This record gives sequence, C-alpha cells and structure tokens, in this order.
Amino acid sequence: MNEKNRTVVQKMEIVLAGMAQAQIILLFTENTVY
Repeated sequence: MNEKNRTVVQKMEIVLAGMAQAQIILLFTENTVY
C-alpha cells in the first residue's frame, strides 16, 4: 500500500512540476509578445 501511494505521489509531483514549468513558459512567451 505505502509503495503504491509513494509512486502515485511521485507521479503527481512530476505532473505538478510540468504544469508549473508550462505556466512559466507561457508567461515568458506572453512577455516577449508584448
């Protein structure tokens, strides 16, 4: 149970990190456009 939960948490962290990076990239692209 614990091992499965750990893998799920790790996947969630990776997804959240990817979303954060995407938002940062979008902010930079918006700034360059303006």
